[in-house]
Amino acid sequence: MEPIESPQHKIQTLFNHISDYVETRMDLIVLDITEKSVDMISGLMGGVIAGLFGLVSLLFVGIGAAKWIGTSLGQESLGYFIMAAVYLILLIILSTYARNYVRMAVVKFVITILKEGEINEKP
Repeated sequence: MEPIESPQHKIQTLFNHISDYVETRMDLIVLDITEKSVDMISGLMGGVIAGLFGLVSLLFVGIGAAKWIGTSLGQESLGYFIMAAVYLILLIILSTYARNYVRMAVVKFVITILKEGEINEKP
């Protein structure tokens, strides 16, 4: 026959179980936030690295095009000025029209990362 537990002991045991549950739940929330943050940062870093490679490639293409245009026109400096004007026009176009597209792409990326955790949690 098992000994009868006092109500105070049962309450203390229940309180211990609840406090363990709350502590475990808090640890789970912290780990979930950490995982989502790492996913977002790694995705953004991949985009930044790809963007840097793209800029370096664009730089070399621009230098090559400037030399080619300059050689074709007989003045190398004129080729560089023409390429600078092309880049300036592209910058103006991109800054006016692409700002919303970049913002929406980042928002969609963050929402995808946040929703991915919710899908994985469902049984």
